[in-house]
Amino acid sequence: MIILGITGAIGHGKTTLAAAFLRQVKGAQHIESSTLISRVADELNKHFLPSKPMSDNIAAINAWLSHLPGILQTIAHHPGELAPIHIPPQHNLHSDPAYQKLAEYLDLVATNHSLVTQTITEANKETYRPLLQWIGGFVTKQMDPTLWYDELIRHANQAEAEGCPLFVVGGVRFPSDAQVVHAAGGKIVAIERPNLAKQDTADPTEAFRSMVPTDTTIINDGDMGALDHVVVMLWQDVQKEELKTRYQATRLAFDASGAPDIQSRELL
Repeated sequence: MIILGITGAIGHGKTTLAAAFLRQVKGAQHIESSTLISRVADELNKHFLPSKPMSDNIAAINAWLSHLPGILQTIAHHPGELAPIHIPPQHNLHSDPAYQKLAEYLDLVATNHSLVTQTITEANKETYRPLLQWIGGFVTKQMDPTLWYDELIRHANQAEAEGCPLFVVGGVRFPSDAQVVHAAGGKIVAIERPNLAKQDTADPTEAFRSMVPTDTTIINDGDMGALDHVVVMLWQDVQKEELKTRYQATRLAFDASGAPDIQSRELL
């Protein structure tokens, strides 16, 4: 089985690329690190109301976050002990980069209490982005740098036992994520849209993402038909261990002579 991790800036087409692999490689499976993080966030929100933390109430925040280590052990199968989070009294979350996204989420909840009673879905996850970014980044940087991807590789091993030929992991954000994928024999694919401005560049997670070591890059102009052709080419090359450093998903490349067939699958 081949493992491919996908990295790229917000809105540059990571999920679209994963969907193209699922269309073009029969039996492929896909999982996002955000799927695990969302499950953790849902469980953490279940403990919100008893503490009712506000961004300026550090004691209540610590009480709420005391549940995070146990949640991580259950959902991410962490084998050891995780130290509890303890924010010092009088600490200003808004001025500390390690907690700014958490403070942003707490301020959102202060104006919309229903957020902590809803399940995070694809449809509403943009609203929860501050919380998801904080959990994903804080756990990686402060608790266990490989926790998320150790769990994703555990899912990949299960998929391989079921005969899966390609396991696609979305949302590679940290160099440590790529290290786990590489240690499992996988490759890292970056996707870029040159004409699209990068979002949330001040967020520490995005800064770390720019340091992720990649094996190849897809330049994506938003043409889905061309992207499917590139996926077929990349899949053929990675199986032959002839992965190129760059692939161009443009209409020009799609129309070029020698472009591969789409294996009798409709371009969506």
